Amino acid sequence: MADVEQTEPNNKPRYRSPPYPSIGLAKAIERSKQLYGTAMHHPAGGSVLGEAWGYGAKSSGLWATAAALLQYGLATDEGSGASRKVILTDKALRIIRDADPDSEKRKAAIQSAATSPTVFAELIEKFGTSQNVSEVILKNYLILDRAESGKALFSDQAADDLISIFRQTIDYAGIKDSGTLPPDNEDKDADEEEDISEKTRSELSKIQDRSGTGNKTPPADTKGDIQMGERELTTGLLSKDAGFRLIVNGKIGAKEIDRLIAKLELDKEILAESDEDDRE
Repeated sequence: MADVEQTEPNNKPRYRSPPYPSIGLAKAIERSKQLYGTAMHHPAGGSVLGEAWGYGAKSSGLWATAAALLQYGLATDEGSGASRKVILTDKALRIIRDADPDSEKRKAAIQSAATSPTVFAELIEKFGTSQNVSEVILKNYLILDRAESGKALFSDQAADDLISIFRQTIDYAGIKDSGTLPPDNEDKDADEEEDISEKTRSELSKIQDRSGTGNKTPPADTKGDIQMGERELTTGLLSKDAGFRLIVNGKIGAKEIDRLIAKLELDKEILAESDEDDRE
């Protein structure tokens, strides 16, 4: 949803606030249920949407509701103008049709929907999801501070509406503060990185002892069997004396890749120090 500012008497140009959902996630899910009851998983045009939601086919409320479903990832659309149609997504079907209302997959789909609107994801990244963040701080960011990063500003009314809908949605989805890591998590990450550092130094020391040299290691074994639950991401040749094989067990994402890069950088520093010692 976006509101339009009225033209001021001094003829200042009016502007439209950036898009945000016009309804909270709970209402959007209810609208998804109503649409499923009318159209199931088939594309629905304006007349079908109006029948499902009790709006006229050209009502602004109808298309504002459809836009909210799109922003939450509960629907996609195809076509334009009079031929525009809306289709419920797999995410929406998981939420509204899961036989177990407390299933983990349904909870995950709800939380994914809650964080799908672009401006919601932006607020979570900057302020987290804590309800303790002052509305004044959130509003100042939306109506003033966004300009510092080249983003469009919201009007006062739009900012108030957005903050209310955002907080309703995060509360409904049961999302805990994840946008900013609390101090104990930061300490945990630091401890883990220190553990990785110690393990890396120990492992490299053992390899160097076995090889009998301070700056060479035997080629990596790239022919071993992959164990259950593991998957090989890549393999290759580093040099005539060294190969590599990267195998992952479990989920891997951006955070894990960052840790891998940090570990490799540490290995590089340790090996460089070892080379220096050998030259001396």
